[in-house]
Amino acid sequence: MWKKTTEERYNAGLDHMIPTAMTDCGFLVGEPDDHAERRPRYAAFVKINGEFFESTAPISINEFDSLKICDVKADADPDARGLTV
Repeated sequence: MWKKTTEERYNAGLDHMIPTAMTDCGFLVGEPDDHAERRPRYAAFVKINGEFFESTAPISINEFDSLKICDVKADADPDARGLTV
């Protein structure tokens, strides 16, 4: 799940430590929040068309790599559910 956040919070997450993973639209915070099935999971942040989002629960590197913009926006905006990008 995702929620909207501020640019300041996005930058604070980025400045916290070197990201574990980073793409053109986001990153995973450098230290895992927890582990699931012996795999680390991280706080995640993304920037889409000038809007900032953060994960409401930690995600794995594989989940981050397969992330779809439409999923982030739909989670953050219940009115957008069912829409595709």
